[in-house]
Amino acid sequence: MNKALNTFARQTEIPTIPEADLEAAREAGATIVTRNPELVRQFVAGDLTLGELEGIPKADQYQMAEIGYAHFTDGNLEKAHEIFRGLLALDPLDAYFQMVLGAIAKERQELDAAVRYLSRSLELNGYSIPARSMRAEVLILRGELEAASADLVHCLELDPEGQDPCTKRVRALASRVSEQLVELTDRLSS
Repeated sequence: MNKALNTFARQTEIPTIPEADLEAAREAGATIVTRNPELVRQFVAGDLTLGELEGIPKADQYQMAEIGYAHFTDGNLEKAHEIFRGLLALDPLDAYFQMVLGAIAKERQELDAAVRYLSRSLELNGYSIPARSMRAEVLILRGELEAASADLVHCLELDPEGQDPCTKRVRALASRVSEQLVELTDRLSS
């Protein structure tokens, strides 16, 4: 599909607006924003994020993310969600934005959305112990113990020395899943 968009972007010329129409718009109070046609083509082709097109550097996006995360930790989930949805629009390929949206969805008890965001975060960065451990926790809440176990094991393989603070939580979750599996096995064999 990206190839088709690339072809379309190369074949489509950006229309020019007559100067008289631009002047009339300015007089009516409109703000005229011009774009570099090549950047627009790259954006349409999927080779440029909205943040790049708009000239919003990653450093600025992460400053916004700090504000959003502060709202999250303060329990203002709606405001945090609003900020991170905006950030995700600027860069849908940012694993951190995806992960925090997963955390927000988890806190809102939107477990399906949480799994989607966390899974997408892991597609973008498969080495994220926080995203993988959080997805395991959501999977446990959904009763998907086998899938949760796979995530927990993967976390422990990524950090066998337990350097990441999330690994301690992973060990506790693994113990909980193990207990639940033993209980399930006992019930099935009775």
